[in-house]
Amino acid sequence: MSKYSGKLFCSLSPEDIDNLYKIFKPEVDSGFNNRAGFEVLKEKNTLAINFHAQDITALKAVMNSFLKVLTIYEGTKEMLKNESNTTDDLSSGTNSTKPSPSETND
Repeated sequence: MSKYSGKLFCSLSPEDIDNLYKIFKPEVDSGFNNRAGFEVLKEKNTLAINFHAQDITALKAVMNSFLKVLTIYEGTKEMLKNESNTTDDLSSGTNSTKPSPSETND
């Protein structure tokens, strides 16, 4: 039985919930380590994560590991969104780096 526990609920799109569940499933299946672990549950529009640990340091470590992956996921998603917008601008013939008329006064 774990001495410490914590819960985190992330309200996300169904696509994000599925993606994050797939990312964390191998960790859950293999067990995080002998001092701490977590389980991930998919609910409607929420990803629920239950953390458990033998000591407070292990709880902090397992929660930080999860949050780091979540931060990377969100950053990557934002980067891909921005890249897609740039690609859309280029394919439509617009160039967001083109100077405005006020910048080209001779």
